Amino acid sequence: MSDKIKVLIAEDDPFIGMITKECFETRGFEVRLCEDGNAAFKSYMDFNPNICIFDVMMPLKMVLLSPKKFVRSIKRFPFCSLLLNP
Repeated sequence: MSDKIKVLIAEDDPFIGMITKECFETRGFEVRLCEDGNAAFKSYMDFNPNICIFDVMMPLKMVLLSPKKFVRSIKRFPFCSLLLNP
């Protein structure tokens, strides 16, 4: 069993996802990157992350549930939104 803190990232932009994932990994976190909300929801169930980071601007068609509904669907849920302004 890993002692690393697990981070689940949902980001639809491949470049931003890679940068974000690398930032956490180089600091010793165990990271799983998902390209949409559907994959993130499935990953949450088997990865059991300590924190989840979602792209706030991810297109709605790519998200099974809105982040707020996603949070409500899970009892204990550490959650953070990622917002980048180009």
